[in-house]
Amino acid sequence: IPIVVIVMFFVIYLIHRNKKRIKAKDDVIIDVKFRNSIIEGKIKKKNAEIQKQAEIIKEQEQKISTINDRLEKSNSKKSDLDSYRNSETCIKIMSLIKENHDPETAALSQEEFTSLVETANLHLNDFIDDLSQNFPRLKNEDLYYICLSVLNLSDKQISSLFGVAYS
Repeated sequence: IPIVVIVMFFVIYLIHRNKKRIKAKDDVIIDVKFRNSIIEGKIKKKNAEIQKQAEIIKEQEQKISTINDRLEKSNSKKSDLDSYRNSETCIKIMSLIKENHDPETAALSQEEFTSLVETANLHLNDFIDDLSQNFPRLKNEDLYYICLSVLNLSDKQISSLFGVAYS
């Protein structure tokens, strides 16, 4: 009987010790799972930040690409204020100013104003079209005025081309 009692105490002691070890291992596993979930949450948050930054980078690359395209376009067209001023349409207008002082005979037709805007767009990298897109409240007359003022014409000369009195 004493040996059986000692063996039973020994078995109970081993069972109790194994339960403590299992509980300790379970606590470690729970702690590791908790830490793992925190790390996974941080990873997801960082991935979301990286995606946002990637989108911003993509937008910036598109903007840079657009700017580069415009620069290439401007280089290929050899945009130049002098080439605008020396264009056939502008030379015709300048000669009209020099020849006529009567506002009614110096007035430009609608076709001539349209030609002036087209010439400005051609030589100034679509400057007038860009203005009308960026400032939609500008009227055609405002755009004509801008094209004429780039030619360094005075308000008096411009008024004669519009066929109105300077006053």
